[in-house]
Amino acid sequence: MSNIMLESLYLHNFKSFYNSKFEFGKLNCLIAPNNTGKSNLIDALKFLNTLLYQDMVQAFAKLGFSNIQNYHHLDDNNLKLQARFRIQNQVLVGKELFEYDVSLRFLFSYDFKDKKPNTDVLIEGKMKSVIVDAADLKRGFELRVFGDFGHYIDSFDSYNRLLEQKHFQKFSLQYNHNTFRYAIDHIASQKGIDSIANLFGLAIQKRQVTLLKPMDFRLIFNKSSLFSSHYFHAHDIKKTQSFGETPDLLEDGRNLAQFLSSLDQNVFEDIATSLIGEVELINGLELNDGFMMMKNVVFTEEINGVHHPIEIQNVSDGTLHFIMIMSAILGNRSSIGLLIEEPERHMHMKVLSYILNTMRDDDKQIFFTTHSTELLSQLNLDEILFMFRDYEGDTKGQRAEDIPNIKRFMKRYKNDLVEMIKFGVVGEYDE
Repeated sequence: MSNIMLESLYLHNFKSFYNSKFEFGKLNCLIAPNNTGKSNLIDALKFLNTLLYQDMVQAFAKLGFSNIQNYHHLDDNNLKLQARFRIQNQVLVGKELFEYDVSLRFLFSYDFKDKKPNTDVLIEGKMKSVIVDAADLKRGFELRVFGDFGHYIDSFDSYNRLLEQKHFQKFSLQYNHNTFRYAIDHIASQKGIDSIANLFGLAIQKRQVTLLKPMDFRLIFNKSSLFSSHYFHAHDIKKTQSFGETPDLLEDGRNLAQFLSSLDQNVFEDIATSLIGEVELINGLELNDGFMMMKNVVFTEEINGVHHPIEIQNVSDGTLHFIMIMSAILGNRSSIGLLIEEPERHMHMKVLSYILNTMRDDDKQIFFTTHSTELLSQLNLDEILFMFRDYEGDTKGQRAEDIPNIKRFMKRYKNDLVEMIKFGVVGEYDE
């Protein structure tokens, strides 16, 4: 079992946000007029990703330090980012198999004047564990494994049944990343404290209130990043295919051939067969050997029973954009969620409906931006996040499901967000 979701994000004095809070679900479509802050929210999620998986210096460097503060509020020196996650997971750490269900709050602040950061982590929830016999461990003790436990534990089903019979222990963990101070509550025994330390990779010094080294936030999650971000341009992908060290799909998608060739065959077939019935005449996808053993992406077009190979440079922009989106969704192995900008470009609504259903069926949390009123009409209310500027020019958000009579208003204004903002349906404007 694994379910990890970013449930909310609070942003204060970050880019166009000021005292702004956003609630998220499994699928999140960001709807906003131009220059409202959709891309800024994507940047905030990338910033959070870098804070957790690298460090503050890298997070500021990637966005540019001078571009972080909200220029409407230069008199306020305090930046705040607060994220709340719900994490349900199983993990094998050494010989201990855990199941845990926690709410994690990550609280980051920075003083622009004094250049002082502060990071607090608050974890509340429950956990239980069983010890695996050393003889049943296939690959040694120094492992942290999420999922596929059968590859690492002989008779895994029996250990899983033992785990099911165990009772959860409630606990809370408070930690400050600047001082290394920590506190674990609700756990009565030293054995329970040791298990918590094992679960979260805490280097605890007995009878001390500080850790021996900082908490590694990456150990809490089950992938190598929170989010993979993509913004595809068919013209650039056709022009240049790049080959690098990373096996992951690049943000611009220009290593498509390399990425597809690295996938499990079943995953590749799922991506290839998604074309059938969705893209006119195209019914397949192949990888052929190219220059210096590099792979080339070739589409297959069928006319009157005859198959014609089409090089990636000659396929339509819509077909290429479709296969890029499907590759990002189905082929992603490294991140908990996806950030996709404007998936609707070059594509018919029928194909977009297929993509939406694929997003819903996938286990990742997905954020995407759109300007398409047609796409908006295909979404459920709990999948729509309206974004707008308030009287101060700061970006705010409202979930569609929280707005009274929103379906009626969306129909009246033909899903035109600008009109809905103008007449006070969305945002803080008076009619």
